[in-house]
Amino acid sequence: MEEVEVVTMEDGQEQEQAEEQERRQEAQPKQAQPSPGPSSTGRYLESLQVVQLELNALNFRASRAYFRLRRKLLQACKRHLDHRRVIIQCIPGFWVKAIVNHPQMSAMISEDEEDLLSYMIDLEVSPGDQVEELSGAKNHCKITFFFGSNPYFANKVIVKEYEVNLLGYRASHSTTVQWFCEYGRESLCGRQHQSRLRLFSWFSDHNFPGSNRIAEQIICKDLWVSPLQYYLRDKRSRRASGEDISFR
Repeated sequence: MEEVEVVTMEDGQEQEQAEEQERRQEAQPKQAQPSPGPSSTGRYLESLQVVQLELNALNFRASRAYFRLRRKLLQACKRHLDHRRVIIQCIPGFWVKAIVNHPQMSAMISEDEEDLLSYMIDLEVSPGDQVEELSGAKNHCKITFFFGSNPYFANKVIVKEYEVNLLGYRASHSTTVQWFCEYGRESLCGRQHQSRLRLFSWFSDHNFPGSNRIAEQIICKDLWVSPLQYYLRDKRSRRASGEDISFR
């Protein structure tokens, strides 16, 4: 004979009460975890400061290592650069033609300046002595233009120096051009171009927009690195592509 499970009224009421209590507990909002007090925040800030000091030390070491590696690479290139200079001196007007044919340099050279550049005999870009300070490593880049005797100015050498750090180039010094009486920056460049940067105004005007970019991106990292491609460039294509070039 099969056994029949008997559920009493009392057992059913207890089960319903348990289920109702469980539903009420689930419906209640969960209590938020207590936020850390002032003492806990202070400990976190102390730990954060320790980590930041370690990062600052690593960044400082990385900056010094970068400039030391850069100097080693420049020293390794010096022998080849010296050999290149000897060869270039055997090619009359090499640097003048390379500069005038450069699409971005040509955009800032007037006709009078192009004639002046015909007296240029050499160009040299070299880093100066490295200076390491507590705030980071620094270096200096020196751009030197060599000129023969000319009717425009008395200088045989014109130099512009830049302080170099991880943020880029910043002009620090430039040679004062000793113009002859009948010439000068205003008369040479033309008053109609005062709002436009010209080559010889670039020497003395450190604040003109794009001045630092000319030294860093155009001369030091392009023209000086690979001048032959611009020397061989067709002058007509240079004029066609170099009309409106921004230096910003």
